Amino acid sequence: MYTIIRLFTMGWQRVGNQRYYYERKRVDGEIVSRYIGRGPEAEVIARADAEAMAAQREEDRRDREVVRKWMERDRAIDAMVKALDDFIRDTLDTQLAKSGYHKVNGTWRKARRKKVNPEVAKVLALK
Repeated sequence: MYTIIRLFTMGWQRVGNQRYYYERKRVDGEIVSRYIGRGPEAEVIARADAEAMAAQREEDRRDREVVRKWMERDRAIDAMVKALDDFIRDTLDTQLAKSGYHKVNGTWRKARRKKVNPEVAKVLALK
């Protein structure tokens, strides 16, 4: 199955009257926070990060749409294969039954023929 992984999350933190910008990312399953700064430089970085996050969200949305279309296509193919399989099984069952076979515990077996005494067969053939 297709998995979407978000690599970075960013945010501002307020300490007293000051706002500080931190970058957070997941490293080996743990969230690691890195101080970026405050002021105009941090604002620029925050805007760039926000644009990158928006682009990542849009890419994730497109990826989900592609996966959804694949799944729809696969469901349609699965339905066609099942219909074909059902048709083949029904046709095979009919032909085998007409040919003298029968099912025993899901396995097709040829029906046994009774052994006929050769002398009886001659008498029956004369009639």
